[in-house]
Amino acid sequence: NERLIIRTSTQVPFHVRRIVAEVLNFPLHKIRVIKPRVGGAFGGKQEILNEELVAAVTIRAGRPARLEFTRAEELYAARSRHPQIVTLKIGINADHTI
Repeated sequence: NERLIIRTSTQVPFHVRRIVAEVLNFPLHKIRVIKPRVGGAFGGKQEILNEELVAAVTIRAGRPARLEFTRAEELYAARSRHPQIVTLKIGINADHTI
C-alpha cells in the first residue's frame, strides 16, 4: 500500500507522474505529484529533471528525500530553455544612436 508523493516545481505534473512511473517501474496510480504555484515560468518548467532520482532514493531508503540546488547549481545543472533561433535586425544612425 506504499504511495509515492512528489512535490516539485513543474508546469507538467502529469508528465512527471507518468515518466517517474515508467522509469522506476512503479504503479502510476500510486504516484501523486504536488506542484506549488509556479508563477511566470513561460514554458521553462515543462520538463522532468531529477524527480526520478529523488523518487528512487525515497523508495530505496524508505524515507522522504529532498534535492535542493544552490542558485549556482540551478544555473549550470538544471533547467534549460528549448532551442530557438532569433533573427535580429539592428541599425545605427549617423549620430551613433542605435
